[in-house]
Amino acid sequence: MSEYLKIWEENTNKTFDAINEGDLKAANTYKKAADRAYNSYIEEQNELSEQIEVCRNFSMANRLFEQELPRLFTENPEAVGKVINTIREDKNLSSQFRFLQALRNYDGDGDSRQYVAESLMLASEGIDKSTIKESNNKIAKIFMGLGIADRGVLTEDEEKMYCDCDFLLTSERRLKNLNEINNAITSVSRYVNNHKKEDKSLVDVDELVNEYNKKYGRLLNEAEQELVKVISDARAPHAQRMQQKLFDKFKNECVELVDKLIPESNADEREKLGGIKTRLSEMVFNQGTLVKDIANLLGIRDVLMDK
Repeated sequence: MSEYLKIWEENTNKTFDAINEGDLKAANTYKKAADRAYNSYIEEQNELSEQIEVCRNFSMANRLFEQELPRLFTENPEAVGKVINTIREDKNLSSQFRFLQALRNYDGDGDSRQYVAESLMLASEGIDKSTIKESNNKIAKIFMGLGIADRGVLTEDEEKMYCDCDFLLTSERRLKNLNEINNAITSVSRYVNNHKKEDKSLVDVDELVNEYNKKYGRLLNEAEQELVKVISDARAPHAQRMQQKLFDKFKNECVELVDKLIPESNADEREKLGGIKTRLSEMVFNQGTLVKDIANLLGIRDVLMDK
């Protein structure tokens, strides 16, 4: 039961008690408190409904999830792993995910509308329209638990594009909605054409991750290794900003640990810690060595936490 409803119920009962006792001034005070609690409850429910609506739109919620990856990477890696595994194991979700990835990969070669239509056709082959909403509700519950339903971080164009994608992926193609489907395809194609991949000489993510797995695989569990690969994908929207945010987070954590240890250490240890801090201060964000750098930072962090 909502806390606001409890407050409303409590003050409503007090209102009636005060009326029965003939204390109209107190009754009026309790009624105002009950009204405030009820209005807050309505606002809470409206916000919750909006969050549910956002999270049931897999296209939009997945984008918001990616936005929060740097934070979730360190604060709740188990939940991240659960999201990744849920998408991987559910054909409806994985097909939607591949469609979104295909849109990101559009580089301007060929007609954008045809590209979107063909990508949709291929993705739809793996989607069961009779169960897709059930799949989306399943992942929505996980997204809700992670608190990632703030679509305020999306631009108006992004929000419209993800709503169009959700409509295309979840709707059966019928005569009565054919115009709406065609309009949505046109709208999505316009968006991808305006946000096409400009850099065709991208970092080889698979090569980076393989190198990481050979040299640093022991530092992260399987879910975290998969997440490093996602973070390293230079084709994702705002990828570099997300990657730098993650790098800075780990670097700052290490510096803070060093600063906490220095006052408690002897002269020899302080000298070693000073060297580590100098090394950390010299580290700068480099998209090409991101996986290796993050692994190094995690290694330093683990050593410092064990002291």
